Amino acid sequence: MNFDIYFGKKYFISTLNIDFFLFFYYCWGFLLLETLVFPKSRRSPFSYRIQFFLPMDNDMIILKNNFYYIYIVKSLYTLISLTFFISCSLFEEGTPNSSCPDGDCWVRLYTDFEEDSNGYHHVEPFWYSQNSGRFNLHIESSPTIGRCQYNGVTVVSSRFDSDTFWEVESGLSFTFGLYNPFESLYTQQGSIIKVRDTTVTLNYFQGEIIPVVQETSVNHGVKDKMECYGWDNPKSGPTPRETGNCVLYSKRIVGPLIREMIGDTLKIYSETFFDCGMNSESVRDSISVIIK
Repeated sequence: MNFDIYFGKKYFISTLNIDFFLFFYYCWGFLLLETLVFPKSRRSPFSYRIQFFLPMDNDMIILKNNFYYIYIVKSLYTLISLTFFISCSLFEEGTPNSSCPDGDCWVRLYTDFEEDSNGYHHVEPFWYSQNSGRFNLHIESSPTIGRCQYNGVTVVSSRFDSDTFWEVESGLSFTFGLYNPFESLYTQQGSIIKVRDTTVTLNYFQGEIIPVVQETSVNHGVKDKMECYGWDNPKSGPTPRETGNCVLYSKRIVGPLIREMIGDTLKIYSETFFDCGMNSESVRDSISVIIK
């Protein structure tokens, strides 16, 4: 095989620019394609002898290849393939796959009540009525990284579910007062006094299944904007170009509960979605609650 690169009378191979070699690879690739596709009678004269004349400091670079160019092309294509796969692997290693800072998308669930040593939250709901007890479920999470944000705003949302529900057995009943503007009595302050109470029952809801946790999603926002954004006012301030590694927060009101649930254990599940296009992630969590 006769393959030489000359620059005047000195070898120049050690200082050639990489762009020249890329051009060299593509030229040999064209010749290989011509060799495989076209018959010998239709090949160009370049398939047998190639000469490139490139001016450089009034000298020239002459590339000569006689008879063994197919072996050279195979070697060069092997080198190109290895270079391609190595660059791809380096690119993938240098690009973060996680959508959260430090590669950790985390979620934390908690209530307004203390957690015991076994991980159960002993909750005392606020009872608006016999069948209307409620309590707050808080959720915190990590933000997304800058390239996943929209105008500096992270897009993180959570939805919830539970293993507990109750059924409306005999319809919903409402009790309210009846007033007669002509026969009712009035107080000294001029307020009308009801004549009597009446009860209305709606059988339409009989057999309805009532979940204790709404399944709709809630969006997360920055928990402490004064600390995260440097605001002087907790409700307003300049909008940052990017939300840093600040804790996000949201809340779900659990209920309605019924008093028959006192002493029962509820398991509440969450799934949090971290929006980052093709690199979006979801994290699942749960919390155990004992109704007191």
